[in-house]
Amino acid sequence: MAISAKTVTSFKESLEQVWDWQDRTLELILAPHNLQPQHYLILKHVVQTDGVDRSELAPRSMRSEGALTRAIQALEGKKLVTRQQQPGDKRRVKVLPTEAATELCRNVEQVWLDSVQAIVEKIPAGKRAEILQVLRMLNTYIPYGRFEGLLPPS
Repeated sequence: MAISAKTVTSFKESLEQVWDWQDRTLELILAPHNLQPQHYLILKHVVQTDGVDRSELAPRSMRSEGALTRAIQALEGKKLVTRQQQPGDKRRVKVLPTEAATELCRNVEQVWLDSVQAIVEKIPAGKRAEILQVLRMLNTYIPYGRFEGLLPPS
């Protein structure tokens, strides 16, 4: 059964509103730290993994090698990460979080949770479980980092 253009457009607009809110909120939370959202997302992964091989960051961050290098340099300049050459292979580098990075991510995450809580509190209690179920279902359909078959053939 075909989905109407109106339905697709409504989904698109609603998703854009959510993503715009997310982008704007993250920018506001990070502004006092003079940190760009894309740099924070890389930093968050480094903190969550307690350090990661640099080669694993490029595909995960969906950034070019050059953009990733600049992001890591910016995070190093802010004393949020350090780079450590791997023993036995000087070409491999592990990116490690500093204590300042761990504390920053903890603080940002708390402000982020407070922002989400403010929204959830506005949703009628009887609708929260239903909305959460829909969000979880939607997450199963979003192809994070995998775009094959997502875009129409050119």
